[in-house]
Amino acid sequence: MFALGVAGAPQELTVPEDSATLDFFLRFVDPKKKNPALEFDDLPKLLELARKYQLDDVTEWVKQWISENPATIMEKMDFVSTSRAAEILDLGTVYDVPNLSRYALRVLIKASMTALATSSAPTSPLYAHLMKLRAERIELLQKESKNS
Repeated sequence: MFALGVAGAPQELTVPEDSATLDFFLRFVDPKKKNPALEFDDLPKLLELARKYQLDDVTEWVKQWISENPATIMEKMDFVSTSRAAEILDLGTVYDVPNLSRYALRVLIKASMTALATSSAPTSPLYAHLMKLRAERIELLQKESKNS
C-alpha cells in the first residue's frame, strides 16, 4: 500500500471536496456499495471530481443518469435562473454532456434579453450562437414592424 509520511504516524489527508461528493465518489468506486441517489445539484461537483481524478466511468454514469432522467432534469431546470442555466450550459459543454447542454438551452431560449444580458456570459460556443440568432431575430422583427 501507500504510506504517507513517517511509518507508524498516521497523517491527515486534506482534500478540497465536500464530504457528500467524496461519499458519492467512494460509493461509486467501491463495487460492494450501492450508488446513492444522484441529485441535480451534485452534477457540477461530481463532473469536476471525475475530471480531476480521471474517472471516465463516473462521467459516463452521470451522462447515463441524465439521459435516463429527462423528466427530473426538466423539472429542476424549470426553476433554474438564467445565470444558473448559463453555468449549466458551460458545464455540459466542458464535460461533453450534450443532454445537459440541451436542457440548459431550453431555459436560455425562453429567457428575456435583459436576463441574458445581466447573466454571466458562458464560454460555450452554443451560447454565442444563441445570442447571434436572437440578435438576428430581433433585427428581423424590427424591420418587419417598420414596414407594417
